[in-house]
Amino acid sequence: MNAAAKLISSTLIKQQHPSHLLLRSAKTLKKSLEIEWTDGLKAEFPYCWLRDISTKRPALVHLDVNTRPEHVEVQQSQESINVLWPSFVNLSYSSTFLRDNAIHNPSTSSSPTDHSNEDILQHPISASEQILQGKLFLSTHQTSIAPSLIMGQCEWNSSAQEPGTLWPHYETIPSVCVVDALSTSSTMIPAELTLIDTFEVLTKMSKEHPKEFEFLQKCKLEYSDGGGLFRALHPIYDLNSAGTQILSATFNNTSRSSAITTPCLETLYISLQKFGRVSAECSKTLTLFPGRRLIVNNSRAMLGCPAQAYRRLLLRFLN
Repeated sequence: MNAAAKLISSTLIKQQHPSHLLLRSAKTLKKSLEIEWTDGLKAEFPYCWLRDISTKRPALVHLDVNTRPEHVEVQQSQESINVLWPSFVNLSYSSTFLRDNAIHNPSTSSSPTDHSNEDILQHPISASEQILQGKLFLSTHQTSIAPSLIMGQCEWNSSAQEPGTLWPHYETIPSVCVVDALSTSSTMIPAELTLIDTFEVLTKMSKEHPKEFEFLQKCKLEYSDGGGLFRALHPIYDLNSAGTQILSATFNNTSRSSAITTPCLETLYISLQKFGRVSAECSKTLTLFPGRRLIVNNSRAMLGCPAQAYRRLLLRFLN
């Protein structure tokens, strides 16, 4: 099945809006889970989507488009289902969540208006163009930054961060990320970061996986800040009007929301799997000693870091 939350049948006489509907059954199919509610509504949910949307989302490089649950069970309350995935990952999905995604999916609604090139035409020259002048990144000493230039900031500690575009949950994504190494276990030990040139990844995909490259250009993904306060929809990449040059790219596997934004989920996950593998091939490790600064083009690079004890990084975002 190559559809998102495929709506199979409904015997509803009138529209209902209860806080939750009871589940009747959950049937495992070849590539999807068929859910039936007590009011007669049926829908199919691809396994790859169900596994991906959880809080225990696998890293993109480990995405398995052929994953299947080992056991599925409707809870006695009929308000949720429990699914046991490989490697003993046990996840629960509420009836309300499944119902919402069965009814509100893009296969039954109009496509969003394409504004892919409008921002480029309407906005003045970005910070990345002023500071980096076409470069992917710069390394320099730490100096003060005018507060008026800073859109926001956050800190990364010793935990690993999967590489991605930073702050994609904003409608206007910061064009520059300034990373200051605050501390490590010693002033003689640098902080480690992972940098991926997304343009390099996409260029490689266009040659090695042209069908998936073309699909990703037409696909938009929704990103969330985690608390649901900020959400934004962005294309994975934008081309110039002639279709010959990549202008910007946006992808963050961690910040992707569970929203279904394409009717072709199976194709999406196959494309993302290949995108992840090419990204891993293009991944580079950078070192940043305490007191040093890394300035990164956020419209072109995916930035992350491996786990490293006693590391503190300050990230500030400019537009």
